[in-house]
Amino acid sequence: MNGGKQIALNTMTPWLIWSEEEGPRVVYAITETLRLAGVQQVQWAKHPQELISFEGNTLLYATSQVFPSTCFIPSSGFLSETGIKKFEVPVGSWHDLLVLFPMQADWGFDLFAAVFFCLSRYEEYTASQRDAFGRFDARASWAFQNNVLTRPVVDEWLNEWRNGYLSNVKVEAEPQIKFNWSYDIDVAYAWKGKSFLRSVYAQLQHIKEVGMKGVFSTKDPLDVYDEIQSCCSGQLAKPSFFLLAAKQLNDLDRNIQRHSTAFLNLIKRLQIIGQIGWHVSSQAAHDYSIAKEEKAYLEKIMGPITATRMHYISLQIPTTYQMLVELGIREDYSMGYATMQGLRASTHQSFYWYDLQNDSATELLIHPFVYMDANAIFEEKQDADSAEVFIRSFIDRAEQLLVQPHLVFHSHFITEEKKFRQWRSLHQRILSMNDRN
Repeated sequence: MNGGKQIALNTMTPWLIWSEEEGPRVVYAITETLRLAGVQQVQWAKHPQELISFEGNTLLYATSQVFPSTCFIPSSGFLSETGIKKFEVPVGSWHDLLVLFPMQADWGFDLFAAVFFCLSRYEEYTASQRDAFGRFDARASWAFQNNVLTRPVVDEWLNEWRNGYLSNVKVEAEPQIKFNWSYDIDVAYAWKGKSFLRSVYAQLQHIKEVGMKGVFSTKDPLDVYDEIQSCCSGQLAKPSFFLLAAKQLNDLDRNIQRHSTAFLNLIKRLQIIGQIGWHVSSQAAHDYSIAKEEKAYLEKIMGPITATRMHYISLQIPTTYQMLVELGIREDYSMGYATMQGLRASTHQSFYWYDLQNDSATELLIHPFVYMDANAIFEEKQDADSAEVFIRSFIDRAEQLLVQPHLVFHSHFITEEKKFRQWRSLHQRILSMNDRN
């Protein structure tokens, strides 16, 4: 890193950048990487000599460093490539960090290529390993194969860059907020808002589980929204809720009837607690006409829908995001795995999606998640205590990096049913970490 010397830089003044390479991938990679690092303004030099006379921050992205007083990131040539090819991304070690595209330079790897590879989800375009839902298999990822699936390596790289090159960094970290969180409302109620037969069946199942006291129960066991509101009331931030609203129900899409009074009243309750987004049904995930109908139906009730999460994390890149962009969605919360905990894009930070197929940056803002309760319960067979150790460990690490992880809960796992009591208690304990008091 520039001979081990720290260059005094200020992220609030404009940065002048000259890149030896050109093209949309280069522009996206540099601007998005610097934005995530806290840089506010970027300007582009037409000639490298402009860096010498510029009174402010300068950055050179090239194969060799020609100006010693300029921040220098070595180029591997990856960003100048076109098309999409299957290859094994080069992995190395530098400054106790696992890095991609290692280089022989003071700054030991191509930071911009590495960030671009992770954020664009390049490896998903060429992967043949898919599960029964057509989803990318986490085990096929470079991060899993290098034992860093739960580490925010992109944030670690950016932190190293800030520490090595910047003496006056402004990072917008919300005070006291340790994490962000959201809820998937897959099954809003056990029997409220369901057809007569589904309602009777649910009540019989409840009696079978709790005994005769269930005969006299008037409260729906999945009505946990007072509990959620109580846990969220002391928070500096508000959660998001993703509401499933499939028109036709099936084994995967088991929401309550969306025309029911219970559904409409639930929306009013949730709007008091936080923001509501669209939980795109498994049927809509691969059918534009169904997706368009679901969105239109919800918008008649709630107004414009701008945020989504795919049910069962049925996220196929790039087709899912291309569909969401066409539907006018501005934010998506599906960037994670449905079979294990981990960071799909190797960062806790929200980033703008790059459409690699069309080689263009988009305005779709992606919010990654690292933890989902369903993974802990059903995939990893954890108990709540083990899950809590994991959650606290990555929250502590993220705090050191000045980023906030995102946690996903399901409302029907926060019930007082015996099998979920420990998860209800865990939900309370974790949210208390964020309490403003």
